[in-house]
This record gives sequence, structure tokens and C-alpha cells, in this order.
Amino acid sequence: MIDQETLSSIENLHRMKADGIITEAEFEQAKQKLLFGPAQTRPAAATAAAPITGQPVPTPAQADQFGWIVLPLKRYGDFSGRSSRREFWMFQLVYLALGVVFMFALLDNSGPFGTSSGLAKALIVLCVCALLVLVVPLIAVQVRRFHDQDKSGLLVLLNLVPYVGALVVYVMMALPGTSGANRFGSDPLG
Repeated sequence: MIDQETLSSIENLHRMKADGIITEAEFEQAKQKLLFGPAQTRPAAATAAAPITGQPVPTPAQADQFGWIVLPLKRYGDFSGRSSRREFWMFQLVYLALGVVFMFALLDNSGPFGTSSGLAKALIVLCVCALLVLVVPLIAVQVRRFHDQDKSGLLVLLNLVPYVGALVVYVMMALPGTSGANRFGSDPLG
């Protein structure tokens, strides 16, 4: 609850900003100090931008399924460190489910003689955009899974081998990682 003194101070700051005495940034900084104290100038939720600051992204709780699904998106271009099997497979599950949904939508919206309707064309564009956005975190989580097994991330290139490459990578993704710390970092399970 905000007390009356803090509220009047914020109103004074707002007047000073409106009169051009202080800038918007100075107003926000002073308001944060009033609301959260001088030691903490930002609430905890505002410091959640860990990838931008270089801090590690916290691992979600075991029961937080959505947290595990979006964890590779939070670590979007992070090719260093290690990832658990759960992180990989939860993201892969959603990636494959989206692919199946798009395929059924495309098959359902095709017109006679193999022509595509306008909706099918829009879904194709949406599918390609989603694929382009999700391919980087998919490769990054595969690299981190190889790191978890104390292997080089370059093994991701096995995906380029026709017919069997992706199968080999999926089998390797199912293998457990090394327990304890290895050359790529600490154990993601510990």
C-alpha cells in the first residue's frame, strides 16, 4: 500500500516532469526510488531480462511445464552451457505439435485440383515464419544437449546427413548427460 506522503511526492514529480524541469527518465528513476527504496531501484520482475544482461536463465520448477517449453526461447541464441533432456524434449514436443497442426491446416484448406486457397497460402507463410524463428533455439538447445554429454556442439551438423542424420541426433538427444560438471559447465540437473 502506498502511503499519502509517497503519493504526494509522486504527484510533485509528475508536475515537475510536465513543466519540463525533469526528464521522463529522471521521473521514472525517482519514482522507482520512492516506491521501492534507494537500495532496490527496480522490482524483481523488471530484472527478468537475464539473457540481455548475460546472467544465466533460471531453471523452472519441475511442475512448471510451460516454463520448460519456453526455456529454449529465453536462451534463444545461447550456444554455450548445458541443457537437460527435459528442456530439449519439451521444446521438441511443441515444435512437432505445431508442425502437425500446420500440416493438417494446409491439407484441409487445399482447393480442387491441388490449388491452394488464400487461407492455405497465409498458413504457409505463417509456417515458414514460425520455422525461421524457431530454428535458432532448436539448434541451440541441441548444441547444449551435446555439451551436456561432453561432446562437441558441431555434432549438430549430423542433421544434414540425408535419411539417417536426424535419427542419429534424436537418439543422441535421448541419452543421459554426464553427471556433475564437465568442460561445458555445471550439471543442469544439479
